[in-house]
Formats: sequence, structure tokens, C-alpha cells
Amino acid sequence: MISLPRDVMKWLQSLDLSILVRNIRRDISNGYIVGEIFSWYFPHDISMHSFANGLSLDCKLKNWHLIRSFAERRNMNIPDELIDGTIHMKPDAAELLIQILYNRLTNRTIKAIPPEHEIDFSDWFYQETLPLHARSTAAISVKNNIKFTEQITEPNELLNQHKAQTIVNIHMEHRHKERIDYPERFDIVPTCGEKCIRKPPKKSNKIVNPNAGGEKADVMKLEREDTTVSEISVKQPVIQVAS
Repeated sequence: MISLPRDVMKWLQSLDLSILVRNIRRDISNGYIVGEIFSWYFPHDISMHSFANGLSLDCKLKNWHLIRSFAERRNMNIPDELIDGTIHMKPDAAELLIQILYNRLTNRTIKAIPPEHEIDFSDWFYQETLPLHARSTAAISVKNNIKFTEQITEPNELLNQHKAQTIVNIHMEHRHKERIDYPERFDIVPTCGEKCIRKPPKKSNKIVNPNAGGEKADVMKLEREDTTVSEISVKQPVIQVAS
């Protein structure tokens, strides 16, 4: 999981927001705090009377629609994936969004430690930290990574089925990796082929000429490097011819 750098936390506290940010993923999901941040820097362009501090999905979508429109007018490139992930309270989405706002509004760089995992707005990294018996099943993985609000905003059944199937496939890959890493837990008995002693194959003394044409390639024999050649002296027989 990504944590907010200390500089970003100090910046949020210096703005004197009406709501104290305790849980960043929950507190900014409705967009009210983000609108208040923009109002501090652009008081003539953002009016807080247009925002509602509610928890319903309609309230979130209306607030973020205003934020998206304002960001486009100001040429602030905020990825839609981050906004959608923040609305649906996906892991790491809100933290990245606040860091982008900090960089855009203050023109400062963030000195942060790079994350230890790939950011994909899922809970796979969290599952890796749990013991094997506490990790999610396939059904729980689908439930954790596809929020109910996503199905409301995207009612396309084919799209939701594709998302669910992708999550199940990733879950099966992780389970297969667990069976390889911890065979004693799954009572995996090695086969006769796995028990056999494996010997490296012998080096062949023939190679195929890659420049040869036709269906059959020319085969050339290689001379061993350790072969030595010694000179042998042979006495020629003397042949006498009778006169």
C-alpha cells in the first residue's frame, strides 16, 4: 500500500480544511475535500456552494463532474483511472491523486520511496502479506476488486463479466504459484519423473549448417578441441630395380 509522504500531509494540514483528513481513501472519495483544495488556490473559479458533502453515489458523481470540468479548463491532466478509483475507494488511487494535486498546485517534487509493488488498484499486494490460510478465495477476490458502485456506473454486463474473469485468472495464477512455493501445504506428491535423477544431455558432435538451403541441411562434423595431432615419421622402402 502507498502511504502519503510527510510533505503532502503537512500541505494538507496547512490548508486548514473544514474536514480533518484521517482516512484518505474514505475522506476524499466524494470529492468535497478536493473541491475545497481547489477553492483555496482558485477562489474566484470554484465555489463550495456547488459541492455537497454526502456519501451517496449521485453526490460523488456530481462533485467529481465539477472537478473534472475545472481540471480540463486549467489543463490539469488528472487520469480518469485515478478519479474512478478514488470514487470507488480502490487501493492506492486516492493517495496517488493527492500526490498529483500536490505536484500540480505547488510545483514541488515529491521525495518518496518507490512502491514495492505494481500499482493496479487491487488488493493483490495486501493478499501476499497474509498467511496462506487467510488469503481470499476466487469469489472473495471478485467481490473485493469489483465494487458495487462500479456495477452501477458501468451497467454493461459483458464488461463486468470480463473484469470478473480477469480477476479469476489472476487468482488462479497466484494459487498455482503458491502450490509451487509451498508444496508441503497442499500435500503435493512428486511424480516418478520428478523423482528421477536428471542428467544433462550429452553434447552433440554435429551441427546443422543454418545457411544451407533445401529441405535437408548439410551436416558437418566438429572436431574436438582437445584433439592433438602428432607427426609420424615413416621410412620409405628402397626398391631395387634389376638391370
